[in-house]
Amino acid sequence: AEYNAKASEISKLEAKIRDQQTRMKELLQSRHNIKDNEQKTAAMEEIKAIHKELNENIKSFNKATRELRYRFPDEGYLTDRKYIQ
Repeated sequence: AEYNAKASEISKLEAKIRDQQTRMKELLQSRHNIKDNEQKTAAMEEIKAIHKELNENIKSFNKATRELRYRFPDEGYLTDRKYIQ
């Protein structure tokens, strides 16, 4: 039960990380097409906020996978995935 809860948490974090990376790429690409400085600044602020949250999610993901790897070593298929900061 504890393994399944932790594995579920890892899956959710992985989906969040993927979504945040996609959103950041979209914002970075759209930022180059923005002519108005105010809108560029707003886009950069959003990128900064997403980046901060992304780093927190990556830390949580790495911590959860380490915990899963060492508490349940025989079921370590999920712990092979890593996100490096």
